[in-house]
Order: sequence, then C-alpha cells, then structure tokens
Amino acid sequence: ARAFLPRPAIPRVAVAATAGGVLIGLSIAFVSGSVAGLDALFSEGHSAHRALTWNRLWASSPFRPAEADLHSESNSNSTVLFSIPSVVINAHNLSLQCKALLKNASEECKEYAFEATLGDRDLLLFAWLWFSGIFALLCALSLLIVCCAVPFMVGKFVRPRPPKYWKNRKCSNLFTNDWDDVVDVTAELQDVIQRLLNVTTDTRRMGKGRDGKWATHRGFRVLQVTRIENGKLWSRYKEIRRSMQPCSATLAKMAEMAKARDDTELVPRTEQALKIIGDHWEKVAKSDSFVERFLKSLLLDEKRNERLLFHGCPGEGALNAKDEKLYESEKASPLWAVKRQGFDDRLGNIRGMYGSGTYFADMASKADQYGGRYNPKGDPRGSTGERATMFLSRVALGCPYLTEQSLEQLRRPPCIAGHFDVGLASNEDVQIGKPWSAKNLPMQVCEDERFDSIMQDLRVDGEVKLYREYVVYQRQCYPEFCVTYERTP
Repeated sequence: ARAFLPRPAIPRVAVAATAGGVLIGLSIAFVSGSVAGLDALFSEGHSAHRALTWNRLWASSPFRPAEADLHSESNSNSTVLFSIPSVVINAHNLSLQCKALLKNASEECKEYAFEATLGDRDLLLFAWLWFSGIFALLCALSLLIVCCAVPFMVGKFVRPRPPKYWKNRKCSNLFTNDWDDVVDVTAELQDVIQRLLNVTTDTRRMGKGRDGKWATHRGFRVLQVTRIENGKLWSRYKEIRRSMQPCSATLAKMAEMAKARDDTELVPRTEQALKIIGDHWEKVAKSDSFVERFLKSLLLDEKRNERLLFHGCPGEGALNAKDEKLYESEKASPLWAVKRQGFDDRLGNIRGMYGSGTYFADMASKADQYGGRYNPKGDPRGSTGERATMFLSRVALGCPYLTEQSLEQLRRPPCIAGHFDVGLASNEDVQIGKPWSAKNLPMQVCEDERFDSIMQDLRVDGEVKLYREYVVYQRQCYPEFCVTYERTP
C-alpha cells in the first residue's frame, strides 16, 4: 500500500468500516426476516389452500356479479379471502348453484386448487431464494472490497516497524515515528559487545598504516553500550533498504549484460566480493557462540547484504595534529551529530580515497583509527587509557563494486556495467593514486542500474592494505549501537 497507493484521508477508513458493518447487519436482518416469513407461510398453508379453493370456485360460478370478477382475478394468487360483492345478489339461486357445482365436480376442483396453491408457494420460495442470493452476493462483494481496501488505506499510515528488541516497538507507535531515545543496554550487551570487539581486533595490524601509526594500545575494554532508537532515521533507512534489489537479482541482470558485451570479469569479481563478506562474518560468528547468537538476533537482511559494520567517530576532547581540541563539548562533535541525525554522505570528504561517502570497516581495530586521539603527544601512556567511541551500524551493502584502485572524488558507485561518471575524466587534481585519465576505467553516460556500495580490496594501487573498507553514498546505514570503550595495553 505504501508503494502503490496515494495517501488517503483518515475518514475514508471510518467510512469503509461503517459501510461494511451496515451491509453485514442488513444481510443478517434480511436472512432472519425471510426465514421467519417462510415459517409463517408454511404454518398457515392449510388456511391458504382453503381460501384459494373457494376463490376459484366463486370465480367459476356463472351467477357471480360483474364486480366479483375483478375481486376474484386480483386475489387468485394471494392468501387473502375474497370480499363479499357490494351489489345485491340472489342468495337463494347462488346457494343452489354452488351446491350443484360441488356435488358434480368437488374432487376435481379441490385437487386443482391444491395444485395451484403448491405452484404459487414454490414460486414464492424461488423468488425469495433468488433475491436473497443476489443480496448475499452483493453483501459478500462489498465486504470483500472493504476487507481489501481497509488494509491498503491503513497501511499508508503504518510506519516501518523497528526490531523486536527495541524499547519503542509499541502498538502506540504503529502510526508514528516521532520518537527518539538513547537506551542504555550496557547491562545486557556489554559482555557480547566485548566479545565482538575481541574477535574483530588484530593486534598485529594495530599501530601501523597511514591512519593508525599513532596508536600504542593493543586492546579495548567496553565501558558503555547505548542503542539509538530514532523513529525517523529508522523509517528512512528501512525504506531505502527495501528499495534496494536483492543481490541475486542484480547479479542476474549483470550476467545478461555481460553476455551481451562479452565481459567475463565484472560478474565473477562481484561474486568474489560477496563471498569475501560472507566468509568473514561466518568466521566471526563461529569464533564465539555468544557473538553468533547476537548477530542472529539482529535479523539482518542477508538478501540485500545487510551487515553490522564499525565506524569510528571522534567525540568531545579529540585533538588534532597540533594537540588542539577540536570539539569543546559533545554537542559540537561529530559523535553527537551522528547520534541525532545519522550518517550523511554529503558531509564526506571529496578527497577521501573513495570520494564523498560514509566509510565503514569489518574490523573494530580499523574503526578505532578514526575514533580520535585524546592524549597529547609525548604522553608516556601513549594512546593507552584514552576513552573513545565507535558505532556498530547496520549497513545495507547490496552488490558492492570491488576495487583495486583508489577512487578519489567519487560521488556514487559505477553502474553494473562498470561505467563511471563522465565528469570524473577531467579531474586531474588527485592526492591519492593515479589521475582518473590514467586509471583505464570506462566512463559513459548510461541508464543502467548502479552498484550499491564500494568495497576496497587488500591491494590498492599496487600497495598492500591492512584492512578492507566499505563505502556507501546514500543513507543506507543506521547507527544502531554506540560503544564507549577504553584503549588498553
């Protein structure tokens, strides 16, 4: 209903429900009254037979006055006794004629009258059945229309339902998404989130790379877990996720297009990307039974490749390269903005390795690199003891484009035929990797559908990368859990 019908006015629901109730009540009353009428008709059958017999005898009398003819003809098919003619008649002659008629053909007349009465009664029964059948059919059709129309009309007002374990999944919130809560779930999820961070942390890769060389810590200790329950953000995310095609459908279209172009690389590479993602999370789930149950409880949409990914976010007190505070208060930090408004790819850095998108990681130790630095340089503790924050986010990756090149200044993924936007060809001012004119990537204006995300391989521009990254270019991500943790030795 939400996808195909225009938004109706609320009174239509009440009108439809009222009309359905009236039709049902009328049908019940009609059937009940008809049954009672038939019962009365059959119980008075003997009187009707007798009345109709005398009517017919009187009509056949040669001595009846002219006025009686009208009465007998109009009452021959009714159960009402004929009226005495208003004109004066010869009672003696009438009596003699009636007695002679009864004496000569009494049996034939009675039999004839009885058969005629039965025929009239059968006709009445048939008419009642016909009319009641038509009325019942109309009532059934009306009820069917009401039953079909009401869910469609009501469905226009029903908001996307949040997960079952959310506090705000209430019947009172069925028609509204105007709720916004930050629920502390530390008591119930602290242990399992700690286990999840442990199995997605690789100490061998920490403190290395361009983004993480400053780190001296090697572990994390979860301090607080909050769940962000924002009705409007969730409705927007779920509608975007629903609008995405399942990965199988996208792969099928890609296979048809590749066959027409004689392309043998793009489809296998996309299938490889999906397999890498699936194998990684299967490995994570099998490493800890508590983590496996937790991931299953999220009811992620695997058909659209929905995953729980990490996103580091600096908060209050984060320092820049000159040890200056970037954010004096939490409400002035990106952490607060994500909590209140969700992720916004429009705020992404166009000079990022994969352009202006929202970046995620499948390892907590990678997301930690973007959680901010809080101890000043020269501190003997290094980064140990700092308190940082990361989000565990639902991300609908869909069909990802697996890349081995940096894609600076990118604003959206390529189409499923592998074509990038033509405007990128003129962008020579890049800081990472080769200019677009030297990347040897196809560029074309086309109407084909696009990949849903970008996935970084472990080798980019000929260099080995420590982690994989995932980038989305619309709001197909929801920051469900906010984890505050301490960096440990």
